[in-house]
Amino acid sequence: MKRLQIIILALSLIVIPLSGYSQNQNTTFLHGYGSNPAVWAPIRTYLNNTYRLTLSNEVQLPSTSSVNSQASYLQTNLNQTGNLAIAHSMGGLVGRELIRQYGAGSKITKFITVGTPHQGARIVNSIRTGELNQRIQWLISDLKAGPRATFWGIDYVLNLLGVPSEKTIKAYINMNAQDAAATDLARSSAFITSLNASSSLSQETYMRAGIYSAESNWRPIRMYASTSSDKSDTREVQVINDYIRVASYWRYASIYAGYVASYYYSRYTNPYDTGYGSPLYLGLYIYFANISYQMARGWNALVAYFPIDWDYCTGAIFKQNGTWYWTYSDGLLTTGDQAFPNNNTTNWKFNYPVLYANHLQETSHYNVQAKLDELLLNQFNVPRR
Repeated sequence: MKRLQIIILALSLIVIPLSGYSQNQNTTFLHGYGSNPAVWAPIRTYLNNTYRLTLSNEVQLPSTSSVNSQASYLQTNLNQTGNLAIAHSMGGLVGRELIRQYGAGSKITKFITVGTPHQGARIVNSIRTGELNQRIQWLISDLKAGPRATFWGIDYVLNLLGVPSEKTIKAYINMNAQDAAATDLARSSAFITSLNASSSLSQETYMRAGIYSAESNWRPIRMYASTSSDKSDTREVQVINDYIRVASYWRYASIYAGYVASYYYSRYTNPYDTGYGSPLYLGLYIYFANISYQMARGWNALVAYFPIDWDYCTGAIFKQNGTWYWTYSDGLLTTGDQAFPNNNTTNWKFNYPVLYANHLQETSHYNVQAKLDELLLNQFNVPRR
């Protein structure tokens, strides 16, 4: 009998650790503003096939409502407790707010944020003040210059760039800047200030990590490319190349018109030419010089002014103490926007950089997937299947 008890005890010592190790991690994926749970599908499928996850129900957040009310909605509708939340953009703020509201009763106990505006989003401030809209109007005005827009209309010109219409480019950022969510997302909003100053944050025992993303060039074009269902790098490169090709038309048209203008000017001003002093040649010079100027406006708008204006509106270009500075962003949020507040907690696993993924790619990009893979295995100790 005694020998039987020893055998049972030995077996229990083996079985208990194995069962504990193989226990699945409850997991939920949270989406951002104006989005839906489906954006996480590729990465969610990969992680679920690789790790022992038990996926919670996919909750469609009421993403135009206040972050506070979204957190309450999420707490009510999640069908599991003890969740690891992997949250994109505003979803990361919803997860943080849920923990702040419910504390030990929160259905989220661990979280990873991806491209979350922990400090608020400067782009929202630019939308609310009309700053971004003004710069888009400038772009359209510059593109309307030149004979193609004059004869065939601005929508014809925009279509060359892959943009269906003037209405589409004005709706480039799909956000009602006055709704409750946008109010919370703005830089220095009352919500952001309160969330980051909350004394409860420094006392959290929740495991958490943050991924921030950055790109260095053609950021508004990369963002526009990713508004389609195909968010691959191949599609992004194709759109950028098409953009540069079409922009080059304005440049070469400007150069050619300038050459023609100089030809007529030289004949108009040359006393040995039959066209000397001719009102016709003077008129042709003025006409082609004007076309050269108009086409130069389009070229400069596409390759310089609009990318710079976009970076200014997102905060990637800013002025401090009389000096202009440039910083990285994911096309929508700067790395500063994405920085998690420093509350000196030992369980905060710091910010992890991911390169070459713009904001709209962050829920499907292979670099984000690789970083999540690393975090789940090495930091969150989620067992593999």
